[in-house]
Amino acid sequence: MSAAERESALGAHSTTVACGFMRPSAFDAAVYIGEHTSCETVVMTSVFDAYDELMQPSDAVTLTMSHAEQRCFFAFVDQRSYDLLSRENREIVRDETASAHMSPVKMVGVWRLVLLDGRMPFSSARRNSRVPKMLAHRLFPHARYALWVDSKLVLHQSASVLRRIFLPSEGAAVFAAFRNLRRDHVDQERDWIWHHKCGEDVERCGDLIKQWTTYEAEQRSFAWAAETVAIEGSVLLQDLRSPIHNALFCNWFNEYVRFGERDQISMAYVLHRMGLTAKGANATPAVRFIDRSMHYLAKPSAQTLRIVRKVGHRSGSRKVLP
Repeated sequence: MSAAERESALGAHSTTVACGFMRPSAFDAAVYIGEHTSCETVVMTSVFDAYDELMQPSDAVTLTMSHAEQRCFFAFVDQRSYDLLSRENREIVRDETASAHMSPVKMVGVWRLVLLDGRMPFSSARRNSRVPKMLAHRLFPHARYALWVDSKLVLHQSASVLRRIFLPSEGAAVFAAFRNLRRDHVDQERDWIWHHKCGEDVERCGDLIKQWTTYEAEQRSFAWAAETVAIEGSVLLQDLRSPIHNALFCNWFNEYVRFGERDQISMAYVLHRMGLTAKGANATPAVRFIDRSMHYLAKPSAQTLRIVRKVGHRSGSRKVLP
């Protein structure tokens, strides 16, 4: 099936497929903000439990962006993060009226804080942070593109530049993300989680075991894992109007909620099941995997394009490769 045929088939059913169904929560108010946003491209991040600082784009990027682009940065935060970010960034905090339909919002540099005040959909801050990451097309129904950037990263290219490079209007790509720098396939991602997050303890990783057992039971080919691609979820460039994108991210969210809190293994599996990867490579033009030479953990002098720079969580940062 061609990309156009796949888009048409998915589009015919897009209004009847449940996507990221959740009980009422603080994100419902965030949808109101998105509905009254006129941005063509939104840039998003999130900070929960005051885990990260809020990184501003590099000075070079800020100087090249138009005023309209600078008004389209949204940081989803809980109350604890909202209070801390407001205090520690006093010199760049201001109140701004977004539109006649909305109350004044707090800006931290270019970032508009979207305070999620009220009941959250999950008890886990990690899971709550994945809602804007995976459901941008639900939160910003009128935007065309979205760029997700983890809050531990400093943006070194504007969203418009990245969109022109990786999702050109004359191309078929609707989603772009980094390949994982160290792992190629979903089974390698599983092994990394087992060793580094589970401590090889079955009791600590029941969700991972259940997830992998389920995935293996659905396969016909013994070597199915070799047809997957391990990606990074830290930078996600998305075409929010594409049915393929919407189906991909809805499935990703549902798989993530269904199993454990490591989102990369879910994404690798969904890409495979949707036929968007084969033998570790792009199977369709719809998905663009950003070359490892541009990865933010690669040696800076070897990066062919610096997209983001890692600053790290408040607790510290991993070292770059030698």
